Amino acid sequence: SDEILAAGEGSESERLGGESRTVTLAFTDIRGFTSLLEKIKPADAVEMLNDYFTEVVDEVIAEEGTLDKFMGDGLMAFWNAPNEQADHAFRAVKAALKIQERVGLMLARWRQERRPFVEHIGEITTGIGINTGEAIVGNIGSPKRMEYTAIGDAVNLAARLQGVAKGGEIIVSEATLALVKDRVRWTALAPVTIKGKAHLVPLFRVDSLL
Repeated sequence: SDEILAAGEGSESERLGGESRTVTLAFTDIRGFTSLLEKIKPADAVEMLNDYFTEVVDEVIAEEGTLDKFMGDGLMAFWNAPNEQADHAFRAVKAALKIQERVGLMLARWRQERRPFVEHIGEITTGIGINTGEAIVGNIGSPKRMEYTAIGDAVNLAARLQGVAKGGEIIVSEATLALVKDRVRWTALAPVTIKGKAHLVPLFRVDSLL
């Protein structure tokens, strides 16, 4: 977000202020990272996270996503803002599939490089949640620190789907699936109760591109 804010006056995000628009949001999170932190040195934790985020961010950028924020060992990104992208849902799903692929390869590389923290990692997996919907997008914060971000119910649902995803899984909402279902292999899962939602929420797991 700092990169977007530094783009200067008159840049797309500066001019937008706030607006309501359809976006596809993705949340990622490392499974079991909190318990891993208790076993490794602080310097190793930082090295590991920075390496991990480098891989994840590369895939978000490759699909021209907007990197919103890092939250501990998780990340929030979205598509279709500030610039419109006709295939925003597909881009998000493609980035998620590439992230899952890279996380597996990364662990193998860490073992090869004999990184000090590797002995404490049995497996490192990422859960990803994706949702498409209306959100308020704009520069939010205080005059001292603004962040170009998305807020609203659609954002909360994406975060909750990430909470439901098991390590290695990409869980998408019905709204996202509707936009990508002809281009991916997917599996319908049992619907779940999600805080703040009166009805059961249908869940779908994206397995691969077609």
